[in-house]
Amino acid sequence: MLCVSAPLRFFLPLLLPFAPGIGWSSVSEVRELVAICMALGLGWVLALFLGAGMVGGDLVQGRLGFYFSRPVSGGAIWWGKVVANVLLVFAAELIILLPAFVFLGANPFFAFNSANWWVTLDLLTGGSLSMIAGLLIGVPLLLLLVSHAIGIMWRARSAWMALDAALFVALLMVLWLRLASLAMEAPLAVIVISGFFVFSVLAVLFLAGWAQVSFGRTDIQRGHRVLSGVLWSGVFVTAVTAIGYGAWIVDAAPDDLDMIVDVDSAPKGPWINVYGTAPHRLGFMPQFLFNRVSRDFVRITHCENSSRYLAFSSDGRRAAWVRPVGNGNHQLVYADLGADRATIRETLLTFDDQVSLVLSDDGTLVAIPDWRQFAVYELETGRLVIATRLLEPGYVRTVGFLPDGRLRVLSLHYSDGAIFSVAHYRIYEIDLATGKIETSWKIEPARAAVDDCGLTDDQFYVSYNKTSDRFLVVDGCFGRYRLTVREGRDGVVMRDFGRFHEENWPRWSLDGRRIFGAFVEDGRGWLEILSVADGMIVRWPLGPAEDLRLAGESEYGEVLVACWLPDAERALAVDIETGVIRPILGGSNAAADRIWRGFWVSRDARLMLNEAGALLEWDLENRRSVWQGAWREISRDRCGIGGMRVDL
Repeated sequence: MLCVSAPLRFFLPLLLPFAPGIGWSSVSEVRELVAICMALGLGWVLALFLGAGMVGGDLVQGRLGFYFSRPVSGGAIWWGKVVANVLLVFAAELIILLPAFVFLGANPFFAFNSANWWVTLDLLTGGSLSMIAGLLIGVPLLLLLVSHAIGIMWRARSAWMALDAALFVALLMVLWLRLASLAMEAPLAVIVISGFFVFSVLAVLFLAGWAQVSFGRTDIQRGHRVLSGVLWSGVFVTAVTAIGYGAWIVDAAPDDLDMIVDVDSAPKGPWINVYGTAPHRLGFMPQFLFNRVSRDFVRITHCENSSRYLAFSSDGRRAAWVRPVGNGNHQLVYADLGADRATIRETLLTFDDQVSLVLSDDGTLVAIPDWRQFAVYELETGRLVIATRLLEPGYVRTVGFLPDGRLRVLSLHYSDGAIFSVAHYRIYEIDLATGKIETSWKIEPARAAVDDCGLTDDQFYVSYNKTSDRFLVVDGCFGRYRLTVREGRDGVVMRDFGRFHEENWPRWSLDGRRIFGAFVEDGRGWLEILSVADGMIVRWPLGPAEDLRLAGESEYGEVLVACWLPDAERALAVDIETGVIRPILGGSNAAADRIWRGFWVSRDARLMLNEAGALLEWDLENRRSVWQGAWREISRDRCGIGGMRVDL
């Protein structure tokens, strides 16, 4: 014990002054830290020394035969030695901890201030007695058994030791490769699987040690063979189980989803981007590029905390996203979306962080904004087309491709010395052929409409209409918004609609002649249609509602709106010209918090998702509801969506 404690007593005081945050820690907190570190260090190192000679030392020196001659069973010998050595290690730890905890008033539950650098230890223990016991007893027990196995292998001096070493290296490599790839997508699964593996190996070490003493008896060569056979057989079964479960977790299919968290649809065609939760997968949320007609799918690899954004081209023939490739890097990949199947292709473009993507209409170009600059690449070859910086300090907010071969960029610029106050916005138009900025104009926030308050980037909204040079601007704060329609490269105000209801951001009609908005006033829902040409505003009543969600316009001259009350939900199709309302879905809601999350439109169908995570498709052409997925409780004639009863 002295040979173990002496280095700790010498090196720990030398390292303590370099600990982060030690300068503002109290004396009692430093005392706790020193006591814990010395106790754990002594216990763990002592367990290694004791385990190496626990049985192997008696075998080499011929003392183990004394126990068998009494007679004492092999199991009694093994368990007696394990218990005695564990108690010895625990007693050594208590000798260090008791004075600090009892006489000096230290906290036995390690409840350190969260500002201290050893908060990691506090998180590991969590103030839990079971975790404290794991550090003081569990870890020394594992080290004791591992040291015993290594000691037997070393003292046996047989060729089996080379096989032991080879199996150990192979096991580490396989586990590292499998768990490292799993950690990017499902870190919680890695923690659970690692815990299962450690506890299983601990049980296997107990069994292997008992078998070695019981069947090997005083012959160390035979004991080594028994120990290795039991140990590696058990470890192999455990490793296969852990790796197989990890592979099953990430090998999910769309039919395995029990709740859809979010969904996005390609502008045209049957492809959607969907992700959600799957049962018994330890929090893993698989993401898919899914064909609603052919049911073909591609699983999208992502990081657990990264964006799940996937960019579609306007023609619906391509989708692009970034996937992790290790070391914090991300590779740009894309999919050619056919009528039935998707073909995944890799690019030569890699980034050191997550990036946002914008695809051109035909999917041949990809724009990547990055703070003060933006770049455009050819998607297939990775060739840089243009790279441009902003004319003044700010950051790129949105990038969009125009049909005539130009790029339109919206940038945000803050006031001098005011980080969270927007000074103005600037719109750039860049010629993709030359890479030159053709025009740039400034948009001042509508200060008069917002009591001259500062704006944040979340309080400004610009929507372009590709059929013309018109775009609408919504800005404001504290619930007071103003909507203007501007046109031309100078961004002159064409129409000022004044105050705008902020519940739903407005959107363009398909023909570019109208702007839609939806809001609730005095307990009733309203659809607002603004005519850009003459400034006329038409309102269509939607009936009682507490909240609304504007879905957009179908190709059949209807605007789809979701509205709900605490105990009922409705999805409505409103004719733009006549205001005739046609219910799509309606029903009572057993749980008041189950609401329609939103709608996503494709050329031939409307996708609907509610808070319960159920996805439904509305066939606009045939005017009927169909269920294309196998996700939860849906039938064609009557739907039960997450506790909501829906009549079709």
